[in-house]
Amino acid sequence: MSVVAVGLATSALTACSSDESDSSDGSASQQAVAVKLFQFDPETVEIASGTEVLWTNGDETVHQPTSGAPGAITPIFDVSLDGVDASGSHTFDEPGSYPYFCQLHTSMTGTVVVR
Repeated sequence: MSVVAVGLATSALTACSSDESDSSDGSASQQAVAVKLFQFDPETVEIASGTEVLWTNGDETVHQPTSGAPGAITPIFDVSLDGVDASGSHTFDEPGSYPYFCQLHTSMTGTVVVR
């Protein structure tokens, strides 16, 4: 394997090893949430304003993280995750606490806390 290929492989592994990536000013720009075994992991995330939350489906079934609660949807985000490895995101710009749930499996709940 060439030195360039080894360097690229190392860079790719390093980039994939963290749930958060940093922007040039040191603030987090993305927070990953795994959707697996009918749970959000982590269930609660605390992020800085302007951070993107990226949900990635680890289950074979469709999930739909949606802001609000069952019977009380809020029009902030609605992400469809159509099977394994599907992903979707929302960027949170306003401080606050944002509860969410899976519209298809309402026992799945999570919270995004924006500082």
